[in-house]
Amino acid sequence: MAGGVAAMHALAAKGYRVFLCTAPVLSSANCAGEKFEWVRAHLGPEWVRQIILTSDKTTVRGDVLIDDKPKITGAHYPVWQQLMFNAPYNLSLDGRARLATWEDVDGVVAAIDGLMCSGPLPSVGAAAETNGDDGASDTSMMAKAVAALPDFSHLLPPDYRKDYAAWRAGREKGAKGELAEAITRMEDMQDSVLNNTSDEFTEVHVFRQGYASWRRGRSGGAKATKSLQVSQL
Repeated sequence: MAGGVAAMHALAAKGYRVFLCTAPVLSSANCAGEKFEWVRAHLGPEWVRQIILTSDKTTVRGDVLIDDKPKITGAHYPVWQQLMFNAPYNLSLDGRARLATWEDVDGVVAAIDGLMCSGPLPSVGAAAETNGDDGASDTSMMAKAVAALPDFSHLLPPDYRKDYAAWRAGREKGAKGELAEAITRMEDMQDSVLNNTSDEFTEVHVFRQGYASWRRGRSGGAKATKSLQVSQL
């Protein structure tokens, strides 16, 4: 299409991550290969790796899909928003963000940015939540979305559980700390329980350290109990 190739290069030069999402004709033995060769010839060999060949565009992650198809369905709820490229068969559809031509690069950029910035304005509840209004946070979209997720708070250490509960309530301050730190604390708790309930504290503690080292792929694994008995003598 007129201006299409130049628009792709212009978008890439402006910093957009541009992919060519295309569905092959499944009854054709040569369609997929010819698409690759067309891109190689008209856009350049560096664009071949930007091709996403799929019959289900709902599986592709992205912000904006520029497509002339009136209704795109598939196995997933798409994460992208569609920027409808004008065609005679879709002009009767209302309420769609549209693109009429590739030749006006500034217009293409404006249409993409306009769609990406078209989300709803912050609600009163969200503003109250930012200001520390606990009552408003209970009705926030975050609280409702998180409330539908499984609650794993009973598996977390007590000092981690408080912030996790705050996150589940929809507050902006969620559970703190990296996953590795949380796992380390969980391992320390497990060691404490086993050591306190074991017959011999030293043997269980030392053996668990070696076993943990072995599970991480290190050469020094769990030591034999015979060597532990010798050291204790």
